[in-house]
Amino acid sequence: MTAYLDRSAAQFKKTVGSLAWGSFAWFAAEPDHLVELIDGSSGPLCKLKP
Repeated sequence: MTAYLDRSAAQFKKTVGSLAWGSFAWFAAEPDHLVELIDGSSGPLCKLKP
């Protein structure tokens, strides 16, 4: 788990690309939510189209 102040914070933008799949990010600005980084290439998410 990695904790950040806000999604728009420079530290998050700088490090988001190096976070591991399957890890979590928490934002103090959104204390009731937890973000899980999921690689959808091998599961049902790969069927979703934007």
